[in-house]
Amino acid sequence: LNDGHLQNSIKAFKRVLQADDHYAPAHEQIARLHLQEDTPDSRRLAEFAARQAINHDPNNPMYQLLLGDVMLFRGFRHNAGKHYDEILAKFPNSAEVALNAGRNALIEFMMTKDRGVIMGRGATQEFTEKTWDRATLLLDKSLTLDPTVRDGYYLLGLAHLEYNEPVGLMQAM
Repeated sequence: LNDGHLQNSIKAFKRVLQADDHYAPAHEQIARLHLQEDTPDSRRLAEFAARQAINHDPNNPMYQLLLGDVMLFRGFRHNAGKHYDEILAKFPNSAEVALNAGRNALIEFMMTKDRGVIMGRGATQEFTEKTWDRATLLLDKSLTLDPTVRDGYYLLGLAHLEYNEPVGLMQAM
């Protein structure tokens, strides 16, 4: 969508909220539209809208995951990781939650590894290995809970490839 269409869509969902401010799906869609705008201010607005969706429907894991994703887009990886932990505690049997938490851990692993700090630094290497272990554990859990989640196989394969573990890569496939 171009900027004009994004703004028109946001306005349309705001009209829905004028009729019913507690309608969580409208808050969710506003958050997603603001993310597409991809500016610092729009990402802040996306977080606000995601939090509104959660306030109106706290038992919907998709709104919780959206907030974690918004935190990632805003660059708050640590906060997003903590939020995913909270979601995992609240929804321990959700394949989608485990998948997203595993994806977050995999992103953290890859960013640390790609910065090159893994080479020869004990504390950083230990952190990276623990993050990789967490990512693969959560991705395995998502696939155990729902073997049809294709992204889980892709991310688990990517984790093994990035960790240079060909045996695990072959098992993930």
